[in-house]
Amino acid sequence: MKLKIFIIALLVSLPFWWGANILEKDLQEIFYWQEIARNPQILTAQIYPVYNRANQQNLEISAKAAICVYSNGNKEKILFEKNSDKKLPIASLSKLMTALVALEHYDMEQIVKISKRAAEQPGIDAGKLKTGEKFHAKDVLWAMLIGSNNSAAYALAEMINEQGFVGLMNLEAKKIHLENTVFKNPTGLDHSQQYSTAKDLVKLTNELLDKHPVIWEILVKPEFELCSVDKAFSYKFFNTNELLGEIPLIVGGKTGETPNANGCFILVLKTQDNGYLINVILGSNDRFGEMKKLIHEQMSKFRKQF
Repeated sequence: MKLKIFIIALLVSLPFWWGANILEKDLQEIFYWQEIARNPQILTAQIYPVYNRANQQNLEISAKAAICVYSNGNKEKILFEKNSDKKLPIASLSKLMTALVALEHYDMEQIVKISKRAAEQPGIDAGKLKTGEKFHAKDVLWAMLIGSNNSAAYALAEMINEQGFVGLMNLEAKKIHLENTVFKNPTGLDHSQQYSTAKDLVKLTNELLDKHPVIWEILVKPEFELCSVDKAFSYKFFNTNELLGEIPLIVGGKTGETPNANGCFILVLKTQDNGYLINVILGSNDRFGEMKKLIHEQMSKFRKQF
């Protein structure tokens, strides 16, 4: 009789313990990221010193290419890579080079007048700039980066002329040794001869972090209101990075997506030693999900050590 009561009690309690285990796992995730936010040095301790190539074997990324690199001054260590030298379209990640050229060659207080061709650049109708509108260059830069606005990118290029600006983009690419990168337009719209690699994009990211950190200060903002020079009208742009506010220590990120490129994403995290964790996803059908997987799975590998 006692044995029968024990078996019944055990069967009744099983769902509770299953639920408790699931709850415990969820709570571990929450407490883990809270601890990362309070103590960023854990990020460096977990990722940099103990990571090796063997850790990559259990991580499956369906994107065409991906890379995760720890970078701190002269130190650089690849933590994960997949087809990192494969030449692929990068969509609006191209706008990072557009921003670099604009910051190198323009006075950000210059006035930008939107041409008919700039206004007609493909993109979402909401927030499309109109012919004849005038803005300060710095505000157009913000709209381009936060809203990934193609009209804004083209308008910046037209301040020189499109061909000359793209020439400067390729010149800058050579200067920072992007050996497998070619630009044909400032927007990132599909072009058969415009491409880069995950590894080259890490180099570009490092250059921007070092020389133009304002780009990442912009890219971490959730929204931006673009006002005309005369303040007569404005547009509201929202950051296309869906992981803002979800993962701690984000320095900034840039998204891109076109029919040929699929989903592309660069995300930079800060480490306690003033280094960076640079993550790149190219050619993904789930760029945000795969980026979270790239980051979370690496964190979990070392959780037991702390």
